[in-house]
Amino acid sequence: MKKIYLICILVVILFLSIYGKKERILSNQKWLEDLNCTVKLLKSTHPYLYYRISEDEFNKIVNQSKLNIRKAVSDHEAYFIIKKVIASIQDGHTQLLDQGVINLRELRFPFLLGKFEDGVFITVIRNDYQKYFGSKVVSINEKPIEQVLKITSSVINMDNKFGLIPPSVNLITFAQKIFGLEIIDSEEEINLELITTQNERRKIKVKSVWEKFPRFWPNRLTMAPTKGEYIDVAKSLGKNTPLYLKKQDKNSKFYWFEHLRDSKTIYFQYNQVDNQPGNPESFSQFTERLWDYIDQNRKAVDKLVIDIRFNDGGNGRMMTPFINHIIKRDFINKRGKLFVLVGNRTYSAPVILMTELVVHTEAIFVGTPPASPFNFFSNRRIVGRLPNSDFQLGIASLQIAHAWPYQPEYFQPDIPSGFTSKEYFSGKDPAMDIILNGNGLLSVEDIAADYGVESALEFYKKNKAKFSKYEWWTAYNQDILESRINQQGYNLMVTDKKKAYQIFKLNTILFPKSPNVWDSFAEINIVKDKVMDAIKFYKKSLDLNPENDNARKMLNKLIKK
Repeated sequence: MKKIYLICILVVILFLSIYGKKERILSNQKWLEDLNCTVKLLKSTHPYLYYRISEDEFNKIVNQSKLNIRKAVSDHEAYFIIKKVIASIQDGHTQLLDQGVINLRELRFPFLLGKFEDGVFITVIRNDYQKYFGSKVVSINEKPIEQVLKITSSVINMDNKFGLIPPSVNLITFAQKIFGLEIIDSEEEINLELITTQNERRKIKVKSVWEKFPRFWPNRLTMAPTKGEYIDVAKSLGKNTPLYLKKQDKNSKFYWFEHLRDSKTIYFQYNQVDNQPGNPESFSQFTERLWDYIDQNRKAVDKLVIDIRFNDGGNGRMMTPFINHIIKRDFINKRGKLFVLVGNRTYSAPVILMTELVVHTEAIFVGTPPASPFNFFSNRRIVGRLPNSDFQLGIASLQIAHAWPYQPEYFQPDIPSGFTSKEYFSGKDPAMDIILNGNGLLSVEDIAADYGVESALEFYKKNKAKFSKYEWWTAYNQDILESRINQQGYNLMVTDKKKAYQIFKLNTILFPKSPNVWDSFAEINIVKDKVMDAIKFYKKSLDLNPENDNARKMLNKLIKK
């Protein structure tokens, strides 16, 4: 009996040491050696370590991390201290992987979360918890969800704040990771406070499970596990699943298109910049088939929509032939004909695609900023394993720096469009609706030119209110909008004086305290032979800026006449 009892005790101890991860594997000194190794490799291998962080700031973080590791009480804590050091350089292609002396990947909670404009919601959950599908997450283990995301995002290495969103939310599904971050008290369960779809406030406990099926992806093709019993939005909507989610399953494709004949639109979903394993059609072959189809059905094709919202990378060099096809087709490469859907899961190679499209095409971008700016680091290489913990360290080896230096953090789509939870769970696609219905595609200066100043002002006020929730969308900021309107006015001054006049007049109404807009408005009045009005507006410009030499010279010239 004693022997059986002793065996049971040993089994319990072994279970706790393996499952609960309470027993230390490495000493703090060993973790400190791994931190020093990480820093040494970053400084010696990274192409430009101080691109987004100063050397002084980075060294301060390292020094504080050394102190923190000396006080760490668990292997998990020490691991995440090193992760935070790497995250501080803000490079998504430089990562400490999550399989070493402790395995942080396979103990998971059977749900996934999504962050929308109105909060964090359960987007996938195992069938035995199905009644909580679509619920809003208020807190985790009594911690407000905003606080939880602040903790998880601190250990995520990404290039900007938009790219942080998907992985910081997805990290919550990993039991050992959020236990190591002290978000939960036990790896065995998580306490969720929810607001259900019936608007009821509920507190539930969800048990963790050992699972090897692929469930963590910042932007992979499948929205839910392809094995096991889970409910997701596609299953819940059935035949009403929106176009962009129709192939997010085990039969998902890297590249596919569909002809929406009613709207004369080709919808092309591009999910990975690579040849798909197991698909006999290479991307090059697919490209030829796509463009052959467009050419053969030219009269039935009015728009091309390229959806890269699920695309997180691949081989950027593969895209050149595809872009060349666009450039040589004027009927597609035209404003209002070519559209690109982007979001915070768009990362790496597709951002290079975006850069080329901005430079060489008339594409209109709709959505939210991608996970990196046009200048970023790429080509991650495994530079080695940390000597004690055995975690692999991958470091970017190439700097992509062929874009504009004044966009250091993010690219701003032409038209902002995100998702509310209601839109997502009901199967709506607001970005596609904008493209197909033409709502908001014209600019305020286009409206002024075609429909007059009053219509432009109404359009401006409506959109400014509509898009005010997007703090990143600065297209209506004075410096940007004033300059853009002015440039469009000058573009039309030779070809269409009437339209140019309306555009310059709009600027004086929107920005009456700007001396430059009155100077430009005076100029169009000269072109239209309204000399007295031109004199009045040059005087207005001088009143606002007495140092405006151009206005003074023009005034003297006009008065002498």
